Amino acid sequence: MKNVSIIFLKRFFIVIILITYSLSIFSQNSFTYTKPKSSFLIYNKKRDNISYLESKATKVDNYLPNNFDKQGKYDYTKFVQKAIDENEIIIFPNFPILINDTGLILKSNQKLIFQDNSKIMLKSSSKSSYAIILIQDVSNIELYYPQIIGDRQTHLNNVGEWGMGIRITGSKNIKVFNPLIQKCWGDGIYISGSTKLNSSNITITNPVLDYNRRNGITIVSGKDISIRNAVISNTYGKSPMSGIDIEPNNDKADISNISISNYKSINNIISGLQIGISNLQGDFDKSININVNDIYTENSQSGIVVGGLYLKNTAGKISGEIKITNAKIIGSKLPIKLGRNYKNGPIVKFDNVVFNKTSGDIDEIEFKKFKYRATSRENINIK
Repeated sequence: MKNVSIIFLKRFFIVIILITYSLSIFSQNSFTYTKPKSSFLIYNKKRDNISYLESKATKVDNYLPNNFDKQGKYDYTKFVQKAIDENEIIIFPNFPILINDTGLILKSNQKLIFQDNSKIMLKSSSKSSYAIILIQDVSNIELYYPQIIGDRQTHLNNVGEWGMGIRITGSKNIKVFNPLIQKCWGDGIYISGSTKLNSSNITITNPVLDYNRRNGITIVSGKDISIRNAVISNTYGKSPMSGIDIEPNNDKADISNISISNYKSINNIISGLQIGISNLQGDFDKSININVNDIYTENSQSGIVVGGLYLKNTAGKISGEIKITNAKIIGSKLPIKLGRNYKNGPIVKFDNVVFNKTSGDIDEIEFKKFKYRATSRENINIK
């Protein structure tokens, strides 16, 4: 009888495992790619006249081997890195280049220019973490029209979530114009501090970030960060799966003067915008400032998520303001998701929020759900 019970339990657990696996596969296959409307991409497609820079630029072509490949079949990382190491202004060839997961490491006072058909493609990697372009502990960098394709469809294992298109760490005075970043194992763009410095004065203009696995843009720590005219779509594969995620890792982070304007989020699975500041709670008071103006989200589980805080009697207070103005949220089951315990948090203001194709307005649905989940509604203002 005992043996029969053991056999039954083994079979039961096998069935559970098979069901779980099947549900996982179904969940992955249930994702449907949505192409952003062409009208959303008008800013990214515009190229300013930078001939004055191009005339000063050194051609990466000059560093490539004889009879170089123009199809992106061979690894040219060391040749491109040499061009970066030896020059301040470089222009990429008008064809795709394959690089490996060592990535390209920039130095201070550089300008990188990508032509219409210039493209960096990542060779399939097994690393859990990488940066295709690394900007670390440097200053005064300008990237013009970078096109980057990651390895999410050819990654050599299922480990990790930190393969970044552009990683900006502990750097200041960084400008990125019209980046097109797709299919990264982690985030399109990742901004954080380093062991030496916090990142500051970062401007990302007209970015298009599509089908990246974890987030479109992540801000872990930074001061004076501006994101303008972003179009972020189809973020799917590994949580948080948000278009833009502002989420410090610890209480040493600085989240001040973050500005997001004219942002379009399409089909980012969990949320269009997520702000989670609970890790900022520490022994001392902190202050943050986040301003979001003109945000459109479509087909996310939640259009906007503002995470809660830990209920700690000894934690310092987080002051400041999170202000979200002119938000239009379409096709979300829970348009605005609010966390708990905001008594010790910053002021959160929503002004001119419009829902479409949802099951009710904010007074009928969201406040009811918020009251149910939250221990405090202090510092939350929605109108």
